Amino acid sequence: MKKIIGKIVSGLILIAIVYWFVSSIISDRQVEEEKQELKDEKQLQTEKSVADMAAKHNAVTDWRHGFDTNDLDLFRSTYTIEVEDALIRTDGRPIMFFAAVVDVARETNKYSVHFHNLFDLFSRSGDIHFVLDCTPEQIKEILLHKANKLEEYAVITHISEVKKVKLKLTTVSENDETYLEPSNAFIAEGQCLELLFVGN
Repeated sequence: MKKIIGKIVSGLILIAIVYWFVSSIISDRQVEEEKQELKDEKQLQTEKSVADMAAKHNAVTDWRHGFDTNDLDLFRSTYTIEVEDALIRTDGRPIMFFAAVVDVARETNKYSVHFHNLFDLFSRSGDIHFVLDCTPEQIKEILLHKANKLEEYAVITHISEVKKVKLKLTTVSENDETYLEPSNAFIAEGQCLELLFVGN
């Protein structure tokens, strides 16, 4: 009789352990699903906010398409006039871009913010650094987030000038020799109309 009771108790303990283990897995999955749902909801809200911001300013969002004509073009330099045509619109519309904040500077009576997207290095449009005049309110927004270089802002801007960085320093690793070579980097200056932190 004691053996039967012992087996029943052992069986009940085993069932309880299995039940706890399974319910723990189910609970963890539910928590993960809820986190993912919140993340997806936040992403959809961010995408909607970005779309609303672009629509509000009638901003050009596909200005890079003019550069994506041919895969072989990756080996060709981008001309300043091409970047000007894409960024300084004859129709007067602003553009929208995504980039991280690299620096915030205070000048006499204004602020300028340096935006850069690391992934521009692999784009046919060249490596574009945006240096934009910003309002004190926009600066407060930027300082509030203190984002890293992979976290980005959606930015609406009117560009007034594009300059090409003429030369860059390159080091050959075999002999540590440094030399100058033509650059494919641009500086676009203008006014920030609106920005929105979108994260990474």
